[in-house]
Amino acid sequence: MKNTVTIHKEFNRSAIPFYKEIAINFFSIIMKKWNNEEEYSHLIFTKKEIKDILNLSNLDYLKDFLLGFTKDMVSEFKIGEKNVTGSAFYFVTYDNKDSVEVHLHEELRPYLFTQRDINYCKTRKQNKLLNYDDSLEKKRKQLMIFSQTDLFNFKSKYTKRLYMLLIQFTQSGNFAMLMGNFKNVMEIPNSYKQSHIDARILKPAIDELKKVYINIIKIEKIKKGRFIHKIKIKFKYNPPKKEIGDIAPNPNQPSEYDHDKAREGLLKVKKDLQEKKLLK
Repeated sequence: MKNTVTIHKEFNRSAIPFYKEIAINFFSIIMKKWNNEEEYSHLIFTKKEIKDILNLSNLDYLKDFLLGFTKDMVSEFKIGEKNVTGSAFYFVTYDNKDSVEVHLHEELRPYLFTQRDINYCKTRKQNKLLNYDDSLEKKRKQLMIFSQTDLFNFKSKYTKRLYMLLIQFTQSGNFAMLMGNFKNVMEIPNSYKQSHIDARILKPAIDELKKVYINIIKIEKIKKGRFIHKIKIKFKYNPPKKEIGDIAPNPNQPSEYDHDKAREGLLKVKKDLQEKKLLK
């Protein structure tokens, strides 16, 4: 699958703070890089590599970006039922080296998908009888994939986060979350009234998401007393057929490999019947 990032559903729903839109881009870059590692170890980038990836004008901006990224991510947040305190990521730089080390908080490492995890998921999908591992099996059910290309094309931080939330539910087309959690995950300022959320966040996001074939049909705000308790978003995801595998792969849908295997099985049955002269 081209230019896709594999992450844990609980990781995706957690309220990890991103102080600006390029921080979300960088998050997807480091997640994708860990997807290609056999097992967890800290990542190493050159400073120029990060500058070019994030399209920063000079290395001074890189220093500010890393400081801001770390500072704003020092907080308390939940991932699943686990409370995490501190920065989700931290960076190590050296004055005499042109490199940046990226480390993931120890409590978050079990939620990471490495190459080993992804290979297991693919193997289990293709053959349910092979290589059963209880812990990896639970993790496999929490796998989700999104397009890094789509993510980078969105201008707004809010659209990027809403895209990541909705893409997890493309099969059902129904997303629901407690309003308080939604505001935390989306990093909506406390000063925003509902009219601000509608006009400055949801309306622009609806227009942007259409570019990647996510059409929001209805946004329902369920009240409990005077306050909005829950938000529900009903949407349709209709990418062109030729792009389904690249734009929003769904781990629960059959892969091309499965179809090929099915065809091979039918051909084998046909051949056996022909040899036994039961089929001309």
